[in-house]
Amino acid sequence: MKKYLALFIVFCLVTLAVPDIYSMLPASLRAEEKRGTDTPAYAVECICGGEKVTLPLEEYVCMALAGRGYADLPAEALKALACIERTRVIAGEVAAVEKDVSIPANVSSAVKETENLYISYGGAPIDAAVHQSSHLRTAGADEVYGYAVPYLVSAETPEEAPACEKFFTSAEIAQLLKANGYACDESLRLNAWLTYVSHTESGRVGTAWLCGNRLSGSELARMLGLGSACFDMVCEDGGFKVICRGTGDGVGLSVLGARVMAEKGSAFSEILLHYFKGIDISLNNTP
Repeated sequence: MKKYLALFIVFCLVTLAVPDIYSMLPASLRAEEKRGTDTPAYAVECICGGEKVTLPLEEYVCMALAGRGYADLPAEALKALACIERTRVIAGEVAAVEKDVSIPANVSSAVKETENLYISYGGAPIDAAVHQSSHLRTAGADEVYGYAVPYLVSAETPEEAPACEKFFTSAEIAQLLKANGYACDESLRLNAWLTYVSHTESGRVGTAWLCGNRLSGSELARMLGLGSACFDMVCEDGGFKVICRGTGDGVGLSVLGARVMAEKGSAFSEILLHYFKGIDISLNNTP
């Protein structure tokens, strides 16, 4: 009996002494033990300043948002874009980030308030498409990619993108066509150069016949150096006047539209559900 009592007393003394023993350990050993609990739940391998590094997911999202120049957006628009950046990582799409980029407080706050949230459809992360601006409607995946995506459909957007106007002489148009491998009969009357233009559901140019060449709206926009395929082209004063609205392919979330929605009081979840139809906002629990 005395033997068991003695063992019990020794056990109690050791238990009481443990905190003091731990405090006497070298600081480096104590930090190593603590570091294990601070390991990020999701690490991202990316290129940062030209070097391959591993960053915690939320830190990467902060750096990506700041690097894209989104810091001047309203809070709810920033939160929506934080979810988009996180979704891209989970889907395997990781972009390079700038080294030592300054992260404003509002960006950190937006990322913190949406921590681990991403966008899914049918249980999988979505193709989180983003463009800078649209005019009245965004574009559906079918009209840009050539195939339908259930959550990437044309949607009304609460913005009127500013117009950009350009003028091309007939000689400039002919040169652009030839430089891109198309024929151009310059003997034709100018009003016979542009014979047919079709438009998609979102108002973008779908197909245009120019000097007998069938061109897609996106290809013609690229040739003319336009910001998007949302443009009008008319014969005028010995050449062609082109008025373009919007920037980007028009698929998915419009950054300008998200800004307008946020300024009008929409929450980030409402913004995401508006531009991506039928999606869920999910919690990332990946260890």
